[in-house]
Amino acid sequence: MILIDEEGTKMQASVFKSYFAKFEEHLRENECYFIFRPTLADNDAKIKHVENGQKISFRWQTDLKKCTNFQGSKYGFEFTGFRSILENPLPQYTRLDIIGYVYKCYEVEKKPVRGGKVAMKMEIKLEDLEGGHIIVTLWEEYCLQMLNYMEKKQQPHVFLILQFGNLQIYGKKRTVSNVYDATRLFINSPIDEILEFKKSFLSNIGEETSSHHSVGTSIVSSLEEEFLNEIDFINIVKLMK
Repeated sequence: MILIDEEGTKMQASVFKSYFAKFEEHLRENECYFIFRPTLADNDAKIKHVENGQKISFRWQTDLKKCTNFQGSKYGFEFTGFRSILENPLPQYTRLDIIGYVYKCYEVEKKPVRGGKVAMKMEIKLEDLEGGHIIVTLWEEYCLQMLNYMEKKQQPHVFLILQFGNLQIYGKKRTVSNVYDATRLFINSPIDEILEFKKSFLSNIGEETSSHHSVGTSIVSSLEEEFLNEIDFINIVKLMK
């Protein structure tokens, strides 16, 4: 689990399998609890979803009490601008929250992964308020979530928040992907952060009917095909003349 307090501090937490019977019926996303007698330890997990050196463990002696007047942020977003992702020396696998307009959404692909399995993925290109772009890769259930939305969408413009994303670095190329089950995907959700971004974004692009934004977001060809289509190729024989 990832917990957040009223001051916005996040911390990883876990429940051991032997204690599932006590806690699994009570812990729910987006609900608040007072936590009594947990164990606090160093966060030595191989995969860290928050920058916090400690973690909480729920033991048999740990108790919970429902809290109904939580005054903090519900989601605790900490957005990173696209320019910071692309230009600043952030390390590989940094956890990121990003928000943007779905500039392009590419067709679903099937890619071989570890263990000889095949996984579905979809790449999307997000645009921020400064006109910057970044590629986001969605795998498996996140890919299906995006695909299902795009097939049924009733709004021309799609805005998205990816929380707890994963920074991937391939040479000079930087992209963001989902990570396991920790990532949260908000697609045109009626939450303040998306509504405010949408208002600012649509105000920025104005009434330019010739703009690519006027047709809204749709599924297009693969990223590789788009790259090839944008290049004017010259035959080798012409270069030799």
